[in-house]
Amino acid sequence: MVTRTGLSVLAVAVVLAGCGSSTDGSTSSTLRLRATQTSFTPITAGTGALQPGDAFVTSSNIAGGGHENAYCVLAERAHTDLCIVTVFLPRGQLSAQGVFVNAPKLSGTIAVLSGTKAYDRAAGSLTTNGLIAHSESITINLS
Repeated sequence: MVTRTGLSVLAVAVVLAGCGSSTDGSTSSTLRLRATQTSFTPITAGTGALQPGDAFVTSSNIAGGGHENAYCVLAERAHTDLCIVTVFLPRGQLSAQGVFVNAPKLSGTIAVLSGTKAYDRAAGSLTTNGLIAHSESITINLS
């Protein structure tokens, strides 16, 4: 049985790491972000703790501008949640999707699948120390 609770807002800072070149000549970049959860909304078929098949939506503010939204569905397999994460930044949006295998913490690495504006045709990875943490550290590696 998985339980989740809403979390309070904390002030944090954002750090953006610059661009570099990989050995194949392509440009890559790393974004280091700090996010603070502002809401947590369970989507359940019943009452009480979230069960497999239930979902939740969480939103966080990103220090320095922007926000992150996540939609996650609890799987039948224990401690496994499928999540879609969208990061809205002043220069564009990034979308990532994947499975976190350490629910309810929801930390780990998932694939960045797309982006808009400055992140058009983005691909890479999004690593988080926990989607439902009070203060979340996010690292986005783009290739």
